[in-house]
Amino acid sequence: EFGGQRNLLYTKVTPDGTVIWRRINNLPGDDIGVSLVELSNGNIAICAETERVSVRGFTGSNVLYLIINSLGFINNSLTYGTTFQGNSLVDDIPTKMIRDGEGAVIVGSSSTNESENPFILPLTASGAVDSIRVVTIPANNGTENATLDSRFNDVKRARNGDFILTGDILNFVSQDPQEGGSKRQEVLFVRTDQLGRQIRSVNNFGDNFDESGIAIDELADGKILIGATIGFGGSNTKIGLIKTNSD
Repeated sequence: EFGGQRNLLYTKVTPDGTVIWRRINNLPGDDIGVSLVELSNGNIAICAETERVSVRGFTGSNVLYLIINSLGFINNSLTYGTTFQGNSLVDDIPTKMIRDGEGAVIVGSSSTNESENPFILPLTASGAVDSIRVVTIPANNGTENATLDSRFNDVKRARNGDFILTGDILNFVSQDPQEGGSKRQEVLFVRTDQLGRQIRSVNNFGDNFDESGIAIDELADGKILIGATIGFGGSNTKIGLIKTNSD
């Protein structure tokens, strides 16, 4: 932190921990690092949450995609998000980035004062993209167009090319009369098409306490494995694994 502003620090070290180089970015606004991956061309992609001021003077959280070369110098710096495009009401906050082909995929959530929805952001090696693809999770509670607040925490490319994603449903309402319609957090599983545009399936997993989907992978038998934190009341949590069908 420099002068009240948070900047990204990235360092290259040898296997024994010797520092080769150390860089601090000087981009405007606060930047909070989330993930980094090595791209197929040898460059490094860094994903961060960044606070930016749009051309209209609005301030909000956006997605920063920073491409650096093998010496740690910036090749390209790109910002994606609704606020950056002029809307002050939406924060786009990344939670994970993975390498995907020659580029990368970033997931997270887009939130307002009234709702929170997950997004998927597929990128080429140069950062080319049309827009953040916000996904809405239907509530299926009998109310037309009702959705559940949710976010993505991890993403993988399945062998058939689809995206598989996990995260959290933040306001799941129990239909059990004994629970009196209480709200809780549940594990979210979503499968989309190869572009992240069309939802193929949605599922959720949970019990009587809060659960969170943290990591996802596809097994050799085609089943899906989700790593989760499982609540047991109060502040007690444990690590959990969920194995489910591919859809």
